[in-house]
Amino acid sequence: MLRRALNGLARAYVAQAVKILAAGWESESAADRDRAVARMLRLTRDARHRAFQFAAQDYVRSAREAGISDPYMPPERDYTERAVRTVIEKHLVKFDTGEKARKAPREFARAVQATALHFQGHVEQAARDLVVDAVDPEFAELERTRSFGRFSIDEFVAYEPPAEPDDAEGLLQRGQPIGWARVLSGAESCPFCVMLASRGAVYHSRETAAEFKHATKAGHNACDCRIVPVWDTERWEGKEQADASERLWKKLTEGASVREAYEVWRREYQQQASEGDHPLVRVTQAEGGQHATGQRKKADKGSRSKADQAKRVPHNEPAPAQEQPRQQNQKRERPRRGGPDEAEWAKRQAALKSETNGERLEPHEIEFLERFEAHGERASWIPRAPYVPGHGRKPTNDFRWERLGVVTEFKAASTKYGTISSYIRLAVTKAHAQGVTKENFVVDISPYGLRKALRGQLSDYNVKNVDAQIRSLWVMHAHGFEEINLK
Repeated sequence: MLRRALNGLARAYVAQAVKILAAGWESESAADRDRAVARMLRLTRDARHRAFQFAAQDYVRSAREAGISDPYMPPERDYTERAVRTVIEKHLVKFDTGEKARKAPREFARAVQATALHFQGHVEQAARDLVVDAVDPEFAELERTRSFGRFSIDEFVAYEPPAEPDDAEGLLQRGQPIGWARVLSGAESCPFCVMLASRGAVYHSRETAAEFKHATKAGHNACDCRIVPVWDTERWEGKEQADASERLWKKLTEGASVREAYEVWRREYQQQASEGDHPLVRVTQAEGGQHATGQRKKADKGSRSKADQAKRVPHNEPAPAQEQPRQQNQKRERPRRGGPDEAEWAKRQAALKSETNGERLEPHEIEFLERFEAHGERASWIPRAPYVPGHGRKPTNDFRWERLGVVTEFKAASTKYGTISSYIRLAVTKAHAQGVTKENFVVDISPYGLRKALRGQLSDYNVKNVDAQIRSLWVMHAHGFEEINLK
């Protein structure tokens, strides 16, 4: 229903936007162009408000289906004249006089259409922003002030988002989703959008700001992806589609390095799409799966040419018929507190020699402290900052290292340099934006060893991240616990 409502809104909006832009930029009068900017601002604000309202209805519906009767509703974001002028300058800079527009009518018409479609993305972004701001009320301000770094494609591919939310129980009690997910919709899906959807659910965490920056935006003009709230880690709209997308990503990029992965993915994905079958349909069928409708894909009767098929490729949210075996390189599911083994985790926390200061530690934090203490160290865990409605929690370091007398941030990570550096960079920049310093880090890569190559890469962290430098970096691994010599 939301996609249908947004489609109708977008069609009417683009038609009006084209008329306003064409009239303004065919004129020789600067005053006419200023009036066109003012009209576009009013038109876009009105359309964004309607998109926000459509999304709010869908958001409340999903919350009530999940048993949340009074979900938190974030405020609607403002939209500025600067945003309007930035888009116009990007697409219509060549047509600074009406005469130039009249001399190249076809090129001018294409530029006007591209401008309108770019604005359409701004309209639909209001619907995406609602969900993201509901998960993390701090994100809108962080994005407005550009308070975190921007991922490159390589860093995005390497980045492993948290496998669970920081505080699922607390979020749900406050009527907030525990995360969000990108869901493909409409008739076409470009390789970039499918890659983003393959990330699955992104849970609320102190480390997800830069991931939000990339993955909530329109991938291209007329992008029709949706951002849906996640209220349950096991069941959410689009999960089966995301699982199929993840399997396809792994299949097409098998053996590729982080640097090569996206280009390999884009090439292989487009090649399969050009052959007349959507790659997601193909990978699902190969596993004996079905479309989300429950109907197996019917054989193409040849009513369309291959060229037509390549232009318009239905995906229909395929769902696997059964769970596939866990792959060796698949992310491990972290155990969580509150499950059937809660008594065991509570017992292990109570046995720690370090001071936990009344905090209920998560299993991976307990395991870290057990290993930390096995190396003769002690910690005093730092309580989380209080939750402030509308603002969230202020970042804090994780613990005070008793022997060194320094506050320290802990990260559990894989052995990929891209993942580790992204975790550190995000923690540093997000904390700095709120007046908090995070400069001492312990990274736990257990049960893996520390390779010589990774040790060298980590020593270059400050050189490669001049705007997010740190003072010290320690790595706990299968064979020891050592400080990295930062350059």
